[in-house]
Amino acid sequence: MPMKTLPYNNVPRLLRDNLPRHQVDVVLQFGRHTLSNGELLDRAESEEFQLLITADLRIPYQQNLSSRNIAVLNITGNRRRHVSRALTAINDAVNSMSPGETRTVEIDET
Repeated sequence: MPMKTLPYNNVPRLLRDNLPRHQVDVVLQFGRHTLSNGELLDRAESEEFQLLITADLRIPYQQNLSSRNIAVLNITGNRRRHVSRALTAINDAVNSMSPGETRTVEIDET
């Protein structure tokens, strides 16, 4: 099922074009890059985003995500060339996530 997806500003923009089944918007276009994590999640949910993709691995420890309507996908790296090699794993995660779920995709940075 297509998801309204928000890659946070610490995620390479190449994801926008490589999640073909999903509606992808970037944080900077909406002025959200200055919000705290809690404010970002609140705003994303109010705008009916279903998934946040971020390289900020602190979010699951700082926020109670189980009661949220938005899923959070963490990626462990954000260098474009490394993320591009993990696009299949990222797509697999995105395509199988549910509201309130948090998942991490390990990015090999070697």
